[in-house]
Amino acid sequence: MEESSLLDLLKRIKAIAFTIGKYHKLGFLHLDVKPENILTIPETCEMVITFDFDSVIRKNDVCKISNYSYTQSWAATEQLLPNKFTDICEATDIFAIGEILFYKLMGRHSTDKERRYNVTHYEYQKHNILFNNVNPKVFVKLDEILSNSIKTCVKQRYQNIDMLIDKLDDAIELATPNKPYLKSTSLNLDKYFIGRDKEFNLLHDYLKNSNKVFIRGVGGIGKSEFVKQYANKFANEYDTIIFMPYISNFESSFCNDIYVSINGLNKLEEEKINDYFLRKFSTFSNLCNSKTLLIVDNLDNDNEEKIFSIL
Repeated sequence: MEESSLLDLLKRIKAIAFTIGKYHKLGFLHLDVKPENILTIPETCEMVITFDFDSVIRKNDVCKISNYSYTQSWAATEQLLPNKFTDICEATDIFAIGEILFYKLMGRHSTDKERRYNVTHYEYQKHNILFNNVNPKVFVKLDEILSNSIKTCVKQRYQNIDMLIDKLDDAIELATPNKPYLKSTSLNLDKYFIGRDKEFNLLHDYLKNSNKVFIRGVGGIGKSEFVKQYANKFANEYDTIIFMPYISNFESSFCNDIYVSINGLNKLEEEKINDYFLRKFSTFSNLCNSKTLLIVDNLDNDNEEKIFSIL
């Protein structure tokens, strides 16, 4: 089964986790969780059937068995190494579920390097159809799920299925269509821009200590390009980056849905601009967090009371 959306994939992974959780609650481990052992049902992504039970054992029998049945490409480290057999537990099945999610997202198995203890971020092919129109915050949640399920060290994984399902529920919420979320701006960068590393780091330090920074200077010295290059350099530090040109006044600039775009939110036909601003800014404020970067470009009006009062 090839899922057409991230939402469907996450729901199917949750169904797998829920089903394997039933084994655990009854005192068993599956130990051979892989796509070939999972029957999907075309009518729904929220129900699966597992089969091929040769690998299933009682949790209490882990220390009594010297040879386990498994599939190497989906197996956790403790299944592959005889001296690690005693580490086999519920987290062993969780590894396989995480590996299925990784394989579906990336189109390949995870590498030893990606399973290391200090890995907390993964590179996603964001042009993948699965990621069409998804809230960018979902990638943070995917990082959390993967980094707590496909680790080589058993103790670094979720220790029970309920922990995994809770995080999958969070990701499902973010992947649900029509949920409002802030859309990042596509930055048009000057490919000949060089230098300014010291200033980039200085700006980054300022933003760590304050929720707003003003960059001043005479016209033409490259303030706008500098800020865009900063945003590109530190893109992984933010969930959302919005570049909003200041034109005439803050209210009309902010209400321009080309500059500031919120999924599922648009100006109503009969709605006054001030009413739309209040509604849009309220939604915007609720969606913002410390990982939201709003760049207001060319703000040259010292009398703009609205922007100074709300930022």
